[in-house]
Amino acid sequence: MNRTSASAPGPVPAPSAGAGVVDRLLATAGELFYREGIHSVGIQRVIEEAGVAKASLYAHFKSKDDLVAAYLAQRSEAMRAALTVELAGIAEPIDRLLHLFDRGVAWTASAEFRGCPFQNAQSELACETHPGRAVLAGHRAWMRDLLTGLVKETGAKDVAPLSGALMALLEGAGSRALAENSCEAARDARWAAEMLLTAAGVGNRPLG
Repeated sequence: MNRTSASAPGPVPAPSAGAGVVDRLLATAGELFYREGIHSVGIQRVIEEAGVAKASLYAHFKSKDDLVAAYLAQRSEAMRAALTVELAGIAEPIDRLLHLFDRGVAWTASAEFRGCPFQNAQSELACETHPGRAVLAGHRAWMRDLLTGLVKETGAKDVAPLSGALMALLEGAGSRALAENSCEAARDARWAAEMLLTAAGVGNRPLG
């Protein structure tokens, strides 16, 4: 099964009293889909909790599938925006790369953690033509490119295999953290990432 990155997504804003229909729908759907699962939440539940009319929802989204795709796109965009700001404040290439793992540790330790929203969605959206699948593919491609770029910044020679190994660590940590309800998997992934970087000759920790 394809998996998407387990790095923490950016926060999705809660709807304010004066928020527009689309904002309220996305915020409500995002909270429900992430907490309870996409298939478990019906469109009527989203409408009722968002406090909008059914006609208003269908004026903006043709179907639940389109709402799901918009929810995933919003999560992806929030993660991209958050990481852009965070990485801009970190000078050292190794620290920039390890920040992805530090972020994962903090996220899996939070009370809000319910697994990676992109991994969760990938397991639920079995239909190849579901619009959310394209969003997931785009998010995965972005995460892979980001990780590859960060590895290149370190000066490592074997960029492709090192990037692939680090991405596998990120993805696996999210799955294991959900199964065990613990952040230890993310801590282990962070340690393993540092060991891999050191073995590649670009890490901060001496081997031996």
